[in-house]
Amino acid sequence: MYPPATFFPSDGVGVDKARRICAGCPVLDECREHALEHRIEHGVWGGCSERERRRKEEQEASAAGESDEESAEEEEASGRGDHLIDVEV
Repeated sequence: MYPPATFFPSDGVGVDKARRICAGCPVLDECREHALEHRIEHGVWGGCSERERRRKEEQEASAAGESDEESAEEEEASGRGDHLIDVEV
């Protein structure tokens, strides 16, 4: 068992130590997903620092936006998007 402070380091050396501990954890993925889902901003969760989790969220949001745009373009190109109405604002 490790003290909670281990997973809330104040420097990069502490982050590396926490990551090494996380690497052998059987709930690594679940822990990371919990932190992402609940937008936990501090500490090392699932082997990821705050910065890494933010980057992952940004990448996922970007990928989701691209996926939505691609789907709309595919529908329009296939004629399935004909039911859409263009509205000028």
